[in-house]
Amino acid sequence: MSSEYCIRIALLVAGLMLAPLGVPAAESQAASWLDERPVQLAQSSSELTAKQAAARVKRRTGGKILSVRTTGAGGKTVHHVKVLLSGGRVKTFKVPTT
Repeated sequence: MSSEYCIRIALLVAGLMLAPLGVPAAESQAASWLDERPVQLAQSSSELTAKQAAARVKRRTGGKILSVRTTGAGGKTVHHVKVLLSGGRVKTFKVPTT
């Protein structure tokens, strides 16, 4: 094994060991939910509007909202909120309406 590979494995193991202790992510506190899976943001049975979904993503990420589009398939409606994050990254979040 190369030394670079061993260093990467050691850093990965150290990160996995520290993660349960609440060590902040390198990018931001929002990093734990910055993925493409649907994010449950609505607590009530009423439907979340596109404007509300955008406001919640903005509040959680601190980024600039670029666009919001709504799609529906299989009886489920989802808002796709595209946001510009710090460092110039663009990320799309899927926010269910219910």
